Amino acid sequence: MPHDLEQLSEEHDPILLEADSFGDICATKVSENGIQTLFVVVYISPSATYKQKISFLIRNLFWYAKQDIRIVVSGDFNIDILKPENLKFVDFMKEYLKLDLLSNPLQTTTFGRTCLDLVFGRNVLTQSRRYVSYFSYHRPILTLVDTPA
Repeated sequence: MPHDLEQLSEEHDPILLEADSFGDICATKVSENGIQTLFVVVYISPSATYKQKISFLIRNLFWYAKQDIRIVVSGDFNIDILKPENLKFVDFMKEYLKLDLLSNPLQTTTFGRTCLDLVFGRNVLTQSRRYVSYFSYHRPILTLVDTPA
């Protein structure tokens, strides 16, 4: 079922008022065997600055950092984590949003040999692999999520 994300109010920081213009996000909550998992898909504009990307993620995901839930956040973050200077992004996701990198950080996700498409999560076991796409320069990531019995 679709899930309306709880957003951090712009009262916390005026830049959050603009944050929605830096990308797109959608979510769904899935229940299997009585276990709920929140799946979130993100697209962040390549023209957004690093600070704007962080603001977008904080506005949309910070509320969930304090929740002890199963969550998978995946998508095109447009931050190439193959570049050493961008590894701080993975640290940010872990420290502030409590999300671990689940996809292989050494596996390129575009024909340009960058790693922009990422999978993060908490309280989930996953297997991620590239999926063959014939219509995009991205190499999509297929993520299988294990559900405890």
